[in-house]
Amino acid sequence: MKYTFCMYKVLLIAMIMIVFVGCSPVHFTVTSAPIRPEDTGRFAVYNPGIPVGVQIANFEIRKVDTQYPEKEKELFRQHFSIAIPNMLQEFLGKRQVFREVTRVATPKPDQSDYIITGIYDFYERLGTRGREWIPFAGLFGAPINEATIRGKLSLRIIDAKSGSIIFEKDFTEEHSEKTSIYKKANVGYLQANHLGMISSEIIRAISAHYKSIQKNK
Repeated sequence: MKYTFCMYKVLLIAMIMIVFVGCSPVHFTVTSAPIRPEDTGRFAVYNPGIPVGVQIANFEIRKVDTQYPEKEKELFRQHFSIAIPNMLQEFLGKRQVFREVTRVATPKPDQSDYIITGIYDFYERLGTRGREWIPFAGLFGAPINEATIRGKLSLRIIDAKSGSIIFEKDFTEEHSEKTSIYKKANVGYLQANHLGMISSEIIRAISAHYKSIQKNK
């Protein structure tokens, strides 16, 4: 009887711990602000494969469907509207394909050949999503802890001289992980391979447009 009572106490404490973890708040924090567009400098190439200037403007962060408090959702928008184009500038600049790759807060058509703009939608869910109420599932290591993210970057490339859109595409990134309650589920977003793939598509689109212009001259 005493053994049964002790086991009951252990199970009860474990269930309380699981419920507490499943209901813990989710926050968005940043350790440092992204570099301002005017301070990023430029990536320049002396003898590029495609002799054009590419300008990347701040992005619009549209949907932030997360568990963050409203103030932290706004912090997310402010941070990534600058951080995402900063990352793209670095990925494109290091390829050394274009004459120069620069960053601006708002588009400046008279200072470049092509302008890149974007809209980013983000979804994230962290926690047990109610699975902590399944009897003893978490206690015995069932994968009830989950992290899921979905990001959609709607990208547009504009010919700065004509104002026409030469490329428009949505790039979707999705990752999820399930673990036991004893291990934190964690997935990253805006991962290097995803941004690298987007950079490759940008290069192909601008290259094709530039070559078509040269051919028709």
